[in-house]
Amino acid sequence: YDDDVCCDIQHDEPVRDDGNRAGDGNDDNTLSCTVCDDIQTPWMSDNSVQCATWNNIEERCQNKQQWWLNNKFCRFTCADLGYPYDDDVCCDIQHDEPVRDDGNRAGDGNDDNTLSCTVCDDIQTPWMSDNSVQCATWNNIEERCQNKQQWWLNNKFCRFTCADLGYPYDDDVCC
Repeated sequence: YDDDVCCDIQHDEPVRDDGNRAGDGNDDNTLSCTVCDDIQTPWMSDNSVQCATWNNIEERCQNKQQWWLNNKFCRFTCADLGYPYDDDVCCDIQHDEPVRDDGNRAGDGNDDNTLSCTVCDDIQTPWMSDNSVQCATWNNIEERCQNKQQWWLNNKFCRFTCADLGYPYDDDVCC
């Protein structure tokens, strides 16, 4: 919902042993993530090739050469594919401006691109649960996430999926 920042991690256990919802502020499910950029190599830029759609991206991310490691090319896409740089934990939002006014790379530790986030769950409505309907694959999920009724707002149904679709719950920062 509004102002959510989701990292690309999903919490599958909606309720803890103490009965509280995971990510309700009563637990230690707060993680830090970095807003990662997607800087292209000079060749990619010259040929209008985007990191996310390049045919060779998975192989390059998996087997990064030293030049890629030094420049952290396609940082967001590599992390999204499961091949992050070193200890990167990239948020599930992309930084479109790779270099700040001071000349430093976004997310290089010299800026404020580190966010705190909560591991969000995907609790289904009772109807969804009774009918074995999953949040992420339900045909009506985008419309429900975009136009949440008060009952959905109160219960934060499909919290991770809604945030992943771009409709986070108010005040949520989901991982």
